Amino acid sequence: MSLYKNNERGLTLLEIIVAVFILTIVLSISYKVFNGITSAVKKQQIITDAQVNINLINKYLNRDLENCKDVTKNSSGSGYEYNIETPDNTVKYEVSIDTKNNTGVYYVTRIQENTTNTEDALREEIISNQPLVQNNKEMKETPFKIEKQADKSIYTVSVYYNESAQEGQKSSDLNNKTYTFDVMSRIG
Repeated sequence: MSLYKNNERGLTLLEIIVAVFILTIVLSISYKVFNGITSAVKKQQIITDAQVNINLINKYLNRDLENCKDVTKNSSGSGYEYNIETPDNTVKYEVSIDTKNNTGVYYVTRIQENTTNTEDALREEIISNQPLVQNNKEMKETPFKIEKQADKSIYTVSVYYNESAQEGQKSSDLNNKTYTFDVMSRIG
């Protein structure tokens, strides 16, 4: 007497095709979910970076403009700068506009110069590699602005940025944002 049965059957071709079909459906759904989560994380990282930049600008400009005597704008090459004169020193905000991978980006660097020794300048890059706002010529040329309101010692700061700029994204899909705040000078 034999312990093994000789009439055992394997899987049929139809059973294998059904199993592969079900596995393909499960894997494609898993890929779409994973891809959606990855895209959402990248978008949130861009939003977070923009918010950090805006908070830094708000922090520094509130302090600098509250104590300013005068603000002047100078153009230089592919960018421009704002000079904020305070009683103790001069603070510059350099805005440089660059092109990377056929996309316009801009940088804002804060330079604090000591009036006694101009070689000891403290440089801090506040905004780096921020994509320029698309479809608006003014925002593309001046993505960072400081303007004095007429007959007042109030300065309006405007920062333009793309909240969801990603590689390969159409310019019409970009979420253009403007962050604006006012600062009153205690001196001027």
